[in-house]
Amino acid sequence: MLATIAAFALLSTGAAAQESEPSQQIIAPEAAEDDIVVTLLGTGTPDPRIDRFGASILVNAAGQNLLFDAGRGAVIRLEQIGVSPGAIDQLFVTHYHSDHINGLADLWLTSRLPPHGNRQTPFPMTGPTTARCWLARI
Repeated sequence: MLATIAAFALLSTGAAAQESEPSQQIIAPEAAEDDIVVTLLGTGTPDPRIDRFGASILVNAAGQNLLFDAGRGAVIRLEQIGVSPGAIDQLFVTHYHSDHINGLADLWLTSRLPPHGNRQTPFPMTGPTTARCWLARI
C-alpha cells in the first residue's frame, strides 16, 4: 500500500496543492477518513529561496502522515498547515540531493521538542539502501 501511496504522491503533484507566498498562511485541506490528501510543502531547488522551500511532500492517507523528503523549510511548512513535526508517521527520502534533505535535522530535532511532538521513539525513515549506514552516524 505504501508503494501505491508513494507513486500517487509523486505523480499527482499538479492538482493536489500549491505553495503559498511567504506572507500567506497555508490551511490544510479537510479530508474524509478514506481520502488521500497530497500537500506540496516545497518544490524548490538547492538555491535558498524564500518563495520556494526545498522539496517536501506530505501525504495524509489511512490516518497516517507520510512525508516524502525533507527539504529546507519543511518544518516551517508543516507548522503552517497545522501538522506537528512529531505527528509524522514515516519519512521517505527519495535521494540525497541537498534540496531533499537539508531540513532533515530540523525535522528530527523539532519532532522531539514540546509542543511540536515530544517524540520519544526513533524517527521512522525509509530511504535508498545506503540510508542505514548514513543514519547510523546521526
